[in-house]
Amino acid sequence: MRTPVAIDIALLILRVAVGMLFIGHGVRKQFGIGSNQGIRHLAQTVADLGLRPALPFALAATWSQLVGGALLVLGVAMTPASVLIAVTMVFAIRRHWRDGFWDPRANWQYPAVLLIVLLSLALAGPGRYSLAALVG
Repeated sequence: MRTPVAIDIALLILRVAVGMLFIGHGVRKQFGIGSNQGIRHLAQTVADLGLRPALPFALAATWSQLVGGALLVLGVAMTPASVLIAVTMVFAIRRHWRDGFWDPRANWQYPAVLLIVLLSLALAGPGRYSLAALVG
């Protein structure tokens, strides 16, 4: 049987890990760090999905990951932050849908798992070890 403290520690670990992951994704997309080619490249991908004007949608996706990730790390505004990032995961799934679920080169497994985690965090809340709990 899990204790409430163990559950709160698990939520803290999950929130911080997933939040940092999304901050990293957002930074790479916005500034073209590593193999990522930056916001203009993302805008082209967004345009390929049929979303226009593409640049504002690309910026919204990037900044939802940056801001949403920070909110997850802090443990505040969990539901809006999780839902905001979850929307970007729906579009990531859509982007990779044709690749299939099992293709080892590109697939939609990873965004699907992140979507499930985000929805679970939105339902669970931040837990006791969060800024939201600290400020009441």
